[in-house]
Amino acid sequence: MGKVKVSRRGEDLYLDNRKVGLYFSDYQKNRQIILGRELREELKGKPVLNANVLDWLLKEENQYLIPEGWKTKLVFFWGTIYEDAVGYLRVC
Repeated sequence: MGKVKVSRRGEDLYLDNRKVGLYFSDYQKNRQIILGRELREELKGKPVLNANVLDWLLKEENQYLIPEGWKTKLVFFWGTIYEDAVGYLRVC
């Protein structure tokens, strides 16, 4: 809710002068698979980005803000969780 200032400094993305870091589970660091529901539990209490940030970054005029390192990874925005018609949970 509200507005944030988005900027890029070198290879890093900042929201309101706070560096945005990607979170990697120990499973991911060891090249093992982790289920989404397990990762969701690990992320409880940690700051996550909403899908509206993703939508804003994907606008053509804002894409320059996306760090190059993100472009080779699957980055999920866990702050918005959708439920489909069958009851499965989805994130962008």
